[in-house]
Amino acid sequence: MGIKVNQITEFSKGVYESILDFPTKDVLKTLVSRQYNYIWCLSYEEDKHNWCSIYKKLYGIPIEKVLIRNVKFEYIVETSQFIELIPYITGGVHIIQMNKIPPYYLRGAMDNLNYRTKYNLLRKETDFLFELDLPPSPDYTPLISPYRKFLEDSIALINKNNQSEARTEEM
Repeated sequence: MGIKVNQITEFSKGVYESILDFPTKDVLKTLVSRQYNYIWCLSYEEDKHNWCSIYKKLYGIPIEKVLIRNVKFEYIVETSQFIELIPYITGGVHIIQMNKIPPYYLRGAMDNLNYRTKYNLLRKETDFLFELDLPPSPDYTPLISPYRKFLEDSIALINKNNQSEARTEEM
């Protein structure tokens, strides 16, 4: 049995998934809704190999200058800010679009919960629209949402955009 792309399945009560067929970061322009307040990036890596300086606190004490590298963190930005960042995204990105900032404990808890509990918590605590874990190089990618209609509309738009791009390439 092969991977079924662009088909919607309810893998937990009230939570739907569709496998996208080798999307690139451009799919974010289609998926991200200006009707939702925030984008939560669950894993961001900055300056993996090069040293850079920042002004930060270490152990709660302000330090004027610190050299850092291999910095990994999560961040939350307003949707409008994230849209401006899309052209500059390199590598993969794992995001959740939502209306409410999650409570501090949610990120750690999500890694240890089953899907049903995880997505029920996300719905309750953040009013999330979707989760997408886009890999660094195009591959099959799950798009998860509590809204079947969102997935239907997104798949239709992605397919329409792909057809337009194919026609442009043929010219």
